[in-house]
Amino acid sequence: MKIGILTFHDGINYGAYLQVYSLYHVLQNLGVEPEILNYKGFFHWRWEYRCLLWTKRPTRLVANLKKLFEFKRCQKKLKQTSFTFYRKHLPYYDKVIVGSDEIWNYSVAHRDDIYFGIGLPAREKYAYAASFGSVSQDDNIPANLLSGLQTFKKISVRDENSMTLIRHNLPQKECVKVLDPTLLYDFNGEEVEPIEKNYVLIYTTYNAISEAVQNEIIKFAKKHNKTLIAVGYHMPWCEKNFDTLNPFEWIGFFKCADMVITTMFHGTMFSIKYKRAFCTILEPYRVNKLKDLLTEFGLGNRIYDEKKGVEGVLNIPIDYPLLEGRLRERKQMSIDYIKSVIEEDNLSLHSS
Repeated sequence: MKIGILTFHDGINYGAYLQVYSLYHVLQNLGVEPEILNYKGFFHWRWEYRCLLWTKRPTRLVANLKKLFEFKRCQKKLKQTSFTFYRKHLPYYDKVIVGSDEIWNYSVAHRDDIYFGIGLPAREKYAYAASFGSVSQDDNIPANLLSGLQTFKKISVRDENSMTLIRHNLPQKECVKVLDPTLLYDFNGEEVEPIEKNYVLIYTTYNAISEAVQNEIIKFAKKHNKTLIAVGYHMPWCEKNFDTLNPFEWIGFFKCADMVITTMFHGTMFSIKYKRAFCTILEPYRVNKLKDLLTEFGLGNRIYDEKKGVEGVLNIPIDYPLLEGRLRERKQMSIDYIKSVIEEDNLSLHSS
């Protein structure tokens, strides 16, 4: 049986890489040898590389090129097709799993309808932990994209906003909510742990944290004699920056952090995964992805607000044994969903 994975596998983004790496290895652990569809539309590809390399600062360009090289080296750990801009050049599969990540966020300029199943070379199509990202739950999905979603045999999403969109637009289609793949896979032994100790980890994008909150974080770190370390993106207000890490070095920083402050979905996922004290600062673009997940698992008090402040959030203890119990059932349900994708009609399929 030939199973492919179609997602944002090659973006220079830690969450994007680690979610596909996790799903790939979960499938392997279930006895399947998957293959990544190494496809990206030209406009999406051009947008990503322009964001990465368009800078007038030579030092930033060098750093971004180093980061690009590190990601390309890690991408070789995954079995992939030859890269192509053209979907007609992709091989045919018995089954293709589309996801995880914001593959269905059609509000972005570089949207590509292949992620909605259109022109996807597969006998059967499935979605795992897909997300509509910042699309409002009240939206009407465009008709052409909706026709593609109707061809999926099974659909699963990773957030309530995406669930509501599917139920509103495709009421006849069964949809379940599953965990992001990074919460299903055990990276134990693959992390590259840093030599740095006694630090607060910052993972955010440029200008996502206001200057007032930056000053609050700086004051908190000084009060507790912690070093402020930023990963992934250069933050001039932090004492140390590691913005050219490979993904396994990146997760090592989460594993060893004393505390984490983040605005990012996978910054929050890996804080939970490594049982860190953390504070998530919500920004409008990521509210749909984060708020209901944190609330569902009793972590709504990890969301920053001005009254509590950073210190108020980080001082609230997290009952990780209780949380692990809550996650265990969801993990099993998510694994069972993947098993059902593998096993459904298995006897009737043939390798291409």
